Amino acid sequence: MKRNVWLIVGGALLVALFISSAMTYRQQSLIPLFEKMLASQPFRSQLAGVDFDYAGTTISIAHLGYFNFIEFFIRKAAHVLTFLILAGVMMIALRKNIQPRGLRAVMVGLSACGVAALDEAHQMVTGGRSPLFQDVLLDTCAACVGILIVLLMAWRRPKRWG
Repeated sequence: MKRNVWLIVGGALLVALFISSAMTYRQQSLIPLFEKMLASQPFRSQLAGVDFDYAGTTISIAHLGYFNFIEFFIRKAAHVLTFLILAGVMMIALRKNIQPRGLRAVMVGLSACGVAALDEAHQMVTGGRSPLFQDVLLDTCAACVGILIVLLMAWRRPKRWG
């Protein structure tokens, strides 16, 4: 029964990912919410020094503006959390079906990379979205962290998480 719960959680994450990548940028934009909730632009002076390149775009308050800058980090955090949790859940859900652990880790990691690539391909056919190879890399790295977390849990408590 517990395994089914993990599979349902993984499936729900995949459905949420599909729905999210089917929405246009305008439908997903958090800017109007931020303009209300963060009108005073908290921590602006502390964040003003953050400046880096991501997929050929300069990420900084000076370049994007405060609200777009904050939204960038929220969107990337959503990528990371989704794939970290998805990979971890699948590692746990498949623990009885795919042994040894190393094989399961490789299969889940490759599957997560494939899902990330398909998600970006889905964004390619969705208006107002910009699919990025860098997002596939970010998602895959997040999935690897999720896998490592489960492997560490299994190492510490092999009977429960094995």
